[in-house]
Amino acid sequence: MDDGATLGQDQLVRLRTAKGHQILMHDSANTLYIAHADGTSWIELTNDGRVNVYSQGSFSVRSESDINLHSDKNININAANNINLKAGNKIQAESARTTLLTGSLGVEASGDAEFKTGSCFNV
Repeated sequence: MDDGATLGQDQLVRLRTAKGHQILMHDSANTLYIAHADGTSWIELTNDGRVNVYSQGSFSVRSESDINLHSDKNININAANNINLKAGNKIQAESARTTLLTGSLGVEASGDAEFKTGSCFNV
């Protein structure tokens, strides 16, 4: 256990195992940090309100009820490969305006395909 400098410059408590797993509560920097010994995963709560999570492997979240994401600004999703969405019933999206930017577009329906508009439909 480390509780900062002897003269009180760093107000912190660090719990570290012999292998290197650690929990750091740092009052001077106003941060909380939990890390795996080899750095393959960690969680950091920063002094400016950010929550940073890192995983070298997969990152999974599961709930037997709803999972809700809300942002007062943007929600950004980026994948180096594919983004896959699957719903047992339907996927519904609502927006004031939708722009799809793509190099090519494929639409495949195993059932009916339906397009409705309350105004102009331009192709």
